[in-house]
Amino acid sequence: MSNRLGDKLGELGSTYMTMEKYQDIIENFFENNFDEKFYCSQYSEEENEELAEDVLKLLDAKKESHILDWCGGWGRISIYFARKGYKVTILDRMQERLLRAKEMFKLEHLPLTTICSDCRNTPDTIDADYATCLFCSVGFFDDDEQIKAFRSVYNSLKKGGKFILDCLNLFFLVNKKFEDTKMKRRDGKTNIQRNEFDFSNNILHSYYKIVNEKWKAEEECEFFQKLYTPADIVRLLSASGFKIENIYGNYKGEPISFISTQIVVVGRK
Repeated sequence: MSNRLGDKLGELGSTYMTMEKYQDIIENFFENNFDEKFYCSQYSEEENEELAEDVLKLLDAKKESHILDWCGGWGRISIYFARKGYKVTILDRMQERLLRAKEMFKLEHLPLTTICSDCRNTPDTIDADYATCLFCSVGFFDDDEQIKAFRSVYNSLKKGGKFILDCLNLFFLVNKKFEDTKMKRRDGKTNIQRNEFDFSNNILHSYYKIVNEKWKAEEECEFFQKLYTPADIVRLLSASGFKIENIYGNYKGEPISFISTQIVVVGRK
């Protein structure tokens, strides 16, 4: 562990970030929409629609059933579910994103239910057939709190309901040696990510920067996220009550391996 990261984690808590300190970091990252600016610029409409199709296929989702987009933001993927006739509920902690979702669905005359809530307090009255958690929206809590969050989505499902989620594959990142990355964007700018890793807690500390064509930094931000192996995420889901049906290496349903960038898990209530 680098001295800088060690000092930083020391400020945040000896075992893991305290929730108060953690909320300051995560709220800054998401409330400034940095995740949208940094990540979502990478995906086209066609890629979003393809992902939605792949999710529905892995869930074997029945037509006109009810899908909970858990931690779903402004419904970038779940709007495709709605277009196909599924009933959609989006849960997210940020009201601004839910309002954006409402406007987007309204423009297309699509029904939508939104719930503004911490994901650990998912209402058990939702009674969804399926739930989705997309784009690595886990790893922001210690294990006990993550289990609490998973258990709340478990309770929001009908008996036999399915939950699909993805997260980064720690094994893949080990192979990559947590190298710094530079990626050219569609708008001509470049995303730069510099990483440090806390091996005592499997916490990735990332520094993000967006630079323009003249290599001038336009925006910068930092972020923390806990990473998992397949066994880790299975353990957490199982402790929440889910029966694991399948583990994949991506949404195409390919087998999980050391070189899979993602872990995609389907659990059943």
